[in-house]
Amino acid sequence: MFTIRGCWGGTGEAGTSRESVSAYIEKLHRAGINALFLGIKEGDGRLCWPSERFPEAVKPEYRDFDLPQVALEECH
Repeated sequence: MFTIRGCWGGTGEAGTSRESVSAYIEKLHRAGINALFLGIKEGDGRLCWPSERFPEAVKPEYRDFDLPQVALEECH
C-alpha cells in the first residue's frame, strides 16, 4: 500500500537556483515526504516562473528561473 506523506512548501524554502531546489527536495525526501504541494503564485499575485503571457507579474528572481520545471525534474 502506498502512503502519501505530503507537505506544503513555499518559494522561500525552495529558493531560486537548481542547487537550492535540489537541496530542498533532498531534505524532504530524507524526512520521508513523498508529495510536495508547492505554492508558486504569491499572495500578491506575483508569479514564481517565467511567463510569456504575464511577464509583468513575474517576480524578478524568477524571470530566468522556472521553479516548477526544476522542482519536477529534481523530484524522486
